[in-house]
Amino acid sequence: MKKLLFISIFLMCYGVSSASVIFYTDRVSFDLANPATLLEDFESVSTIGEVLAGTNIVPGVSFALTDGTDAYLAWPGQSSNLSQAIGVNTPTSAGWEISFTLPVNSVAFDVFQNNGGGGQFGYDILATVDLYGTGGLLGTYDTTIPSGQAGFFGAFTGIDDIIRLTVNNIDSFDVIDNVAFGLSDATVPEPATMVLFGLGLIGLAGVNRKKN
Repeated sequence: MKKLLFISIFLMCYGVSSASVIFYTDRVSFDLANPATLLEDFESVSTIGEVLAGTNIVPGVSFALTDGTDAYLAWPGQSSNLSQAIGVNTPTSAGWEISFTLPVNSVAFDVFQNNGGGGQFGYDILATVDLYGTGGLLGTYDTTIPSGQAGFFGAFTGIDDIIRLTVNNIDSFDVIDNVAFGLSDATVPEPATMVLFGLGLIGLAGVNRKKN
């Protein structure tokens, strides 16, 4: 019973301070859970300068390199991407920073390998994704990028808004596409629910103690 009380107290203290993050391993699952997202697929731009300047892209999102400004448009098939995408040129260690000016708690994108000229590594690599909210870093996560295929990252942060994120593999000229973002109501345990659950456990503990 002491263990039950400890769990309830833990949920009450820590369930309020942070929301659970739901991750999605494929686009279909993400779209089903988060249908009201906007999509930037880079099909309406003709130069990388338009992307970096925020021209001819959907409102509410902006793109920049984590280091430098040397990026490029990746034509279909250049890095195993099926449609036009954007890629890092130099330095290799740079990644992409995606920022949002609209309320956002769900985000997804495709990411591709490029070890030079669109070449693939021949094995899976990892890209590191950092999610930032109004209070700072929400979390750091790794997503797998298969050789010759798209890697996928999708997340829903509940009550924690995402104001920006970075995605990077320091050895790859990171290529990204199909960036989806928006405000979603996908179900996660709310803080109030967690508090009620904890109080319920405490109540059960009290009843059991009286019976004993």
